[in-house]
Amino acid sequence: MKIGKIILLVLGIALIALSVKGLMDIPGQKATLEAAVYLDEPVILPENEGKLVIIHGVPEMTAPAYDEELGLTLNTIKAYRYAEEYKLDEVLAGKYHGGGADYTEAISEFLDDTYHFSFKIKEYVNREEVQRDGHSSVFRNRMMIAEFPEESQKRILEKGSAVDLEKGIYSQATKLTIGFFPSNVDSVQNVRISLVGMGEMGTPLKLKGLKLPNENKLFYSYESRPFVVDTFEEGKFIPLVFFGSYWIDEKYGFLRFCGANEIGADMGQEYIESTPHYFVIGVEINKKK
Repeated sequence: MKIGKIILLVLGIALIALSVKGLMDIPGQKATLEAAVYLDEPVILPENEGKLVIIHGVPEMTAPAYDEELGLTLNTIKAYRYAEEYKLDEVLAGKYHGGGADYTEAISEFLDDTYHFSFKIKEYVNREEVQRDGHSSVFRNRMMIAEFPEESQKRILEKGSAVDLEKGIYSQATKLTIGFFPSNVDSVQNVRISLVGMGEMGTPLKLKGLKLPNENKLFYSYESRPFVVDTFEEGKFIPLVFFGSYWIDEKYGFLRFCGANEIGADMGQEYIESTPHYFVIGVEINKKK
């Protein structure tokens, strides 16, 4: 099954924000921006030769952009059209380009017993937790043949329909993924958490818009970053994915999302101190009693 989507990027005042976002995704991004020269006026200065120069202002349009294939005239300086195709199975497996993570390797240590995986989504506004475990679901990582009635056990053994007859395991999750995919409105992003083979949790995340200076439109711009997880500690909430809003650069009036591509033990301090709204998606694992 495929989900098709055509996105039109209209470049206006937001052009600067998109350009800065591109810089966020390359190595040395923070140092590059810190070394940049910021100008209030678009002037050519000899001392800026060879340097990254960032300016801001209101561009003037000489003619509207026109898309010949779609027959659209857009009242903007320039527009890019590109098509994206999403395969539903890849979206649910955490492969969507907007973020996600695969923690299959990390849960491999929990294959030899039965555990409860309690997935939780915590929401924060201005670094204050506003919704503790607002979205949560609990799944087991496996089901044993012995848990079925005797008649059902006989049929399972006769058909050989269990994943491991020798160990008595009927079904077992061996893959854990988290994926994001768009909704039909800008203010909502969907997240899908899958303990493949045992359960899935899908829920919409309500986003908070930002207004750029001199703009009436709300911008809903969020990014995800995976937490570095070396091992899963039983009975402890383990953060897996950070999903946070861009923030407004008060000095220059554009959107930023600066920081490392992965979040370590410091809980992504650089993001947390700057973003006005974010979610932390995680799991707590407990052995079945």
